[in-house]
Amino acid sequence: MKMFFYALVGAVLAFFAGWFVAPYSLKLTSGNCAAETMFVYDEADRVVISEARWFTHSRGDEHFYMAKLKMIPDKGNPESVLVNRTVETDWTMRPDSLNVRTVKSFRIAGPEPTDAHWGRYIDPLAESGFHARIYLFRTEGGRILAGYKNSPVSTCFEKH
Repeated sequence: MKMFFYALVGAVLAFFAGWFVAPYSLKLTSGNCAAETMFVYDEADRVVISEARWFTHSRGDEHFYMAKLKMIPDKGNPESVLVNRTVETDWTMRPDSLNVRTVKSFRIAGPEPTDAHWGRYIDPLAESGFHARIYLFRTEGGRILAGYKNSPVSTCFEKH
């Protein structure tokens, strides 16, 4: 009976230790990742396509965001703008998701993220102050997808 009690206590301690160590283990072992996103804004007088590529560095706190904004007016010639940012995030683990918060976003090239003309077309995650709950999904092949509840929106397609 004494051995059963010790085994039970050991199992409970191992479970809780693993639960608290898991976020740090995930963060320390995460590698570099490249992912793509695309947003389409259908406005009254034009369509704006925001195609972006994210590069996430080891440990997942620093990202490079590179986007091409293409404005296609109903009349006239299309126009394109390139936007580059370094984005710093902070995240905490929850039992079923991550809370992600954008701490800072630094302009590298392109218009400022707060520019009323271009800023609204930049991926919200690339703007300081963004905060959301992100869920992780695993495919049958083992790939990890990230997104919102029941709606994965991106995945690492290239490890580097």
